[in-house]
Amino acid sequence: VIFSVSFQLSYVISAGLLLYREKLMKIVNPLIRIFISGFASMLLSWPVLLYYFQEVSLMGMFFTPLISPVIQIIIFISGILMLMPFLIEMAIPVSIFLKSLLMFLEKITFIFSSINLPVYKGVSWGLVSIILFYVVYVFWNNKIFRKKYSKVILCLFIITLTYNDCIDMLDNKRVIVSFINVAQGDCILIECKEQGLV
Repeated sequence: VIFSVSFQLSYVISAGLLLYREKLMKIVNPLIRIFISGFASMLLSWPVLLYYFQEVSLMGMFFTPLISPVIQIIIFISGILMLMPFLIEMAIPVSIFLKSLLMFLEKITFIFSSINLPVYKGVSWGLVSIILFYVVYVFWNNKIFRKKYSKVILCLFIITLTYNDCIDMLDNKRVIVSFINVAQGDCILIECKEQGLV
């Protein structure tokens, strides 16, 4: 379960939002609060998505705020029924309500999947970069960390992100084989630098 992508995304997003819950609750306007929560969710999912898929859709910024309240309702009701299973038989109207919410989520997902927003495609982050990213996020709320360690951690994060690209530029490879994600098939680019051919 720990190595499941969906579990990792759920965990980092939930934990990340809980860490800044107090600051989020101080935002008076509910629409702004939901939008910022959605943006934070997208930001938190970024390293995991890049690690596994090397691309991130900007749809998450709009989709997450829309479905977050619905998911919270489903989790809340399901949690009560799990803690008090004897209520399940008496809660048939509630189960119908939950099913209708799930159908709503499914339809919203289909609608959003048909909208083509820009997709960020990048290099897969290494584990060190991912760890440093979450360290910065977790401790950014701490004033002592921001004063003493944030610059060092941010510099290390930038170095680890750019390390592979710098090595590639300095290394005079004669043959480079690149596997490119084109979604609908296989694409392999072979570069022969010695002959000046691609």
